[in-house]
Amino acid sequence: MPAGMVRPRASQSPTLTPAAVAAYEAAGWTVTAGRVGTGQVVGACTACHAPTVRYGPHGRTLCHACRNPTPAAAAGASAPAAAPTREETPMPELLAAALDHAARGWHVFPLRPDSKLPAFPDHDTDRCDHTDPRCRAAGRHVTWQERATTDPGRIRRAWTQRPYGVGVACGPSGLVVIDCDTRKPDQTPPDQWGPDTTGLDVLTALADQHGGGIEPTYAVSTGRGGTHLYYQHPAGPALRNTSGGLGWLVDTRANGGYVVAAGSTAAGRPYQVLVDCDPAPLPDWLTRLLRPVPLPPQQPVAVDLGSGRRAAYLTAAIRNQIDHLTAAPEGQRNHALYLSAVALGQLVAGGALTDSDVRAALEPAARSLPGRTPLTDREIARTITSGLRAGAHRPRTVAA
Repeated sequence: MPAGMVRPRASQSPTLTPAAVAAYEAAGWTVTAGRVGTGQVVGACTACHAPTVRYGPHGRTLCHACRNPTPAAAAGASAPAAAPTREETPMPELLAAALDHAARGWHVFPLRPDSKLPAFPDHDTDRCDHTDPRCRAAGRHVTWQERATTDPGRIRRAWTQRPYGVGVACGPSGLVVIDCDTRKPDQTPPDQWGPDTTGLDVLTALADQHGGGIEPTYAVSTGRGGTHLYYQHPAGPALRNTSGGLGWLVDTRANGGYVVAAGSTAAGRPYQVLVDCDPAPLPDWLTRLLRPVPLPPQQPVAVDLGSGRRAAYLTAAIRNQIDHLTAAPEGQRNHALYLSAVALGQLVAGGALTDSDVRAALEPAARSLPGRTPLTDREIARTITSGLRAGAHRPRTVAA
């Protein structure tokens, strides 16, 4: 199978009947060997705005009903839209790619068309107003990682609406992806590397340095000529994303990270399969380098709030928020930290506490949370900052 191609399935590329071929050709669509042409994307009909398949960059954008109106519709009478049947409508390539990745057990989610950015949600935690259907149903902000799925029904519903790119959520998929990049024009290489050095060169040198190798595994060429190496996540603590931590031009994506999947494009550049096989186990030498260093035991930080009824109220308020945070189940801890920061941020806005008081109380509690996927210092700081910013909009004062 050529690199970058998705293995077709009979149900995804049906042969059309002679009558259907004639109808498609009459509508200006390309039909080859009894099958509708490639390059199909999904968009809205320019007449009735119903979802429709169009073919090629200059293909028709009218749905079946608007291309072939009934006499009643041509006369102006309303008529139900008659879309092509499942047997007559082939699946778009991006949908086929998403289903193919999901069949491997990889959790996929939509990216904005021809982009690396998630299509949903279109807002951050601190800007979530619960108007997004999934956020409204959950009563909280729902991230792109939580929306990732292997459910074929959900995948079909999403990718038949727009030509979304395909993102693979590494954490739920049990993957660690080594991202070997190429030098950007404005990047100056470190002294030990030349201008033509690639991330793959750096990774090879690291393997030699640590007495290891780079095992053959599923690999994808990226839009800029880099390489994504897919490996199985090892047993033990969850690995996190890194940026340059292993070496120049070498990043990693694991829990909390995602990659653009093969079959997608970004800025017009395709992501294509280089090696089509099951991901290999992550080499031991890489596991040792990526394993997080255990944090020292966190000592509770005492915040001096003085004495009296006011101080007792503030002390109880902080204790309640720490209890709320430590009771949160894994997967909801970042959101719980945000809510605690919002609540205490209201007291900061009212002048009862300071930013430093809140950080001194919440940061050690967040770092000490047990579980497979601990929050990073960067996540903790960013979430507390977002919560304080949101709480500042609703100041809460405490009587002396």
